[in-house]
Amino acid sequence: MTKTEMIQQLYDEISRQNTIYMSIIGGLITIFAIFQWFINERRLKNVIENKINKMVIDKYRLDEVMQKSFSADDFMTNEKKKRFYESTELFNDITSLITLLKSIESNSDSQSVVLQLIINKVNVMKRRSNDFPEYKHDFEELVRNVNSMDDSIEVIKTLKIFVNFTYNPSTIDKLLKKQTPK
Repeated sequence: MTKTEMIQQLYDEISRQNTIYMSIIGGLITIFAIFQWFINERRLKNVIENKINKMVIDKYRLDEVMQKSFSADDFMTNEKKKRFYESTELFNDITSLITLLKSIESNSDSQSVVLQLIINKVNVMKRRSNDFPEYKHDFEELVRNVNSMDDSIEVIKTLKIFVNFTYNPSTIDKLLKKQTPK
């Protein structure tokens, strides 16, 4: 083998090794470029989404709307508190009117007016107790209170019949028999 052939063989070997090295480096660069492309695409997507969200929020002033709005749970909690307060207030009104009714002279116009007010409020409480448990508890308490009253006043007997009938209409026969003298 001559010197030129040996040099040529060395060049070929170096060329072959360089080709391997270059293909490895090219593969690594390709893999790096693909990862970089995915990272840039995600970053670009996030930047675009953020810009669009900011534009929508600015355009429609959604940040103000979100600050002023209540969540559904907050709304329901506030409604329950409101109904509980209203139920208690209605119960107290009826109780006060019953106390007033006892103190009014029998068979007077005032007694009739107060009795009618009580009847109206009891009807309101009954309608609401069908829909809301806050009212149901107070309505049951009202029925217990009225049933524990003394029957010596004629208007209280009438009130008992009405309240019990409103609470449970099937009891009217029993109530009327109990109230009628023998």
